Amino acid sequence: MSSVKIAGDTSGLITLAAPAAAGTNTITMPASTGTMALTSDISATALTITKAVTGAVTALRAVSNAASTGNVGVYPVGNTVGSITNTTMAGLVQNNGTGKTAIKAASGNRYASDTTRWECIIYGQYLNGSNVWVNNATPTTLVSPSGLGSGASYEVDGGTAFIWRTPDGYLQVASCARGNNGTYATAGVVMYTIDVNTSTGVPSIVGTARQATFGVGQGTGSAGTSGFTVKVYGEDRVQVRLQANTYGYFEFFYTSGAGWAAPTTTDVTRYDYTYGYAMSTTSNNALNVNQYQRKSALENAAANKLIQTAPNAIRTLVVASHVLQSTTPVNVTLSADYASDGQTTMLDSTHCLQIYVDSGGNRKIKTFTIAADGSSVSLIDTFVLPSGTESTDQFVFKDSKNFVIAKYPTGIINSVGLAADFSVDGVNIKTTSLGPAQVNYSGSGSVFNIWSLLLGQYGFQTYTVNAFSTPPFNYGGVAAATASSGNVSVYVAGVVPGYTGMTVGAVFYVSNTFDGTFTSDSTLGTPRVGKAISQTELLLGEVA
Repeated sequence: MSSVKIAGDTSGLITLAAPAAAGTNTITMPASTGTMALTSDISATALTITKAVTGAVTALRAVSNAASTGNVGVYPVGNTVGSITNTTMAGLVQNNGTGKTAIKAASGNRYASDTTRWECIIYGQYLNGSNVWVNNATPTTLVSPSGLGSGASYEVDGGTAFIWRTPDGYLQVASCARGNNGTYATAGVVMYTIDVNTSTGVPSIVGTARQATFGVGQGTGSAGTSGFTVKVYGEDRVQVRLQANTYGYFEFFYTSGAGWAAPTTTDVTRYDYTYGYAMSTTSNNALNVNQYQRKSALENAAANKLIQTAPNAIRTLVVASHVLQSTTPVNVTLSADYASDGQTTMLDSTHCLQIYVDSGGNRKIKTFTIAADGSSVSLIDTFVLPSGTESTDQFVFKDSKNFVIAKYPTGIINSVGLAADFSVDGVNIKTTSLGPAQVNYSGSGSVFNIWSLLLGQYGFQTYTVNAFSTPPFNYGGVAAATASSGNVSVYVAGVVPGYTGMTVGAVFYVSNTFDGTFTSDSTLGTPRVGKAISQTELLLGEVA
């Protein structure tokens, strides 16, 4: 028997037909009473669920499910990366303060009117409205406050300048020189804070400059090979090594807007302590920077302890009058589940933040309160970062609660927002710059400036933070109607009608604008929504 025919009570006939060449197949009927339907009879409108609307949804666009409530209509607010402008003066990129000003400096030339003193010549540059670097033609010449020695035969030579930036947008210069009279040698450094006019490129001193000298009365020895090293660690502190036969280490303390406050010329620290995640400078205006740049070390609120950061720890040293009193740190571990890839930054003098991968493979952000004596921490909040979030090697702050993290050399940039109590509000959707990126806070609003390098060409972009943290996009189907309140039907499977002009066979994804629109370009969106089966219909799901 190839078929079974069932007649209706009054008319009609249903035929159950087996294929001509049947295998051993079993059809199991449901153990319930109901009406069977063919797939062709299933309406797309039947494959819906009802969701409460928070915010707004638009008919035939993808909806985002709120993780906590399941409501739909709250979409992520993404950050904006501006267009790329190619620029000149690539060598100055690392010496940008806000990303739109820069300086070049030369130091060590003897001052004509007093050969025991030395000059530091500084040229300023600014990025104009067309994103082209403009040089200030007239340099600013700075003369050391005091000389390195005395006598008619005294000469100054072997000088150099070191440049680095601070998060307040200023540029710092360590102007070094060495003097000798053929018998005795002296090394000296002057610390300057420089501001560059954003319209003219003219550099000027901000706050107090500070000079320190070392080696007075020392034999010249290898007079021509004396060295200078500058180590920057944290927002407010720098160590300068001066060599004049023997080494001298000076600890300088910086106060934003006020300049260099320490040391006096007698505050000489004769040890070289190894600071965590130090930023190191080299001479000739070249900067080699570990980009854990902001507040990798800060004095506590009482100004009697120096708090340093490590991948999974903080370390505390005793200070007095901004001068280190001990080289033996007190170490405090931050996370017991730490596995790898840790980065820690100070938020302010009593709070720190850590990003790391735990033993389960999750990337986390934690915030902590630091005890007044630096001997312990208290956990404030733990936030598990979305899957695919990369590590960071730059913390760039607008303020202590809002900052950008960036990854070198991938060019991945993201923003992070903290609440008033330093708990983690969340992160934003990651974006990508032209290439390996250096990020600076512009000093205005929520705009950051990006310098990227691709194939030897530097490019300038802006990164505007529209929201430091935003909810993620959690695809939950397609809205059947436009709504800004109440409930809405959401297609979750089957065929969605109502479109126009679709290309049959085209596959569509949620656009990375994350506003519910679709794109057929897989590189511009995720996840996959479905496939057009006609010019007006979209079949949802991972269909072939």
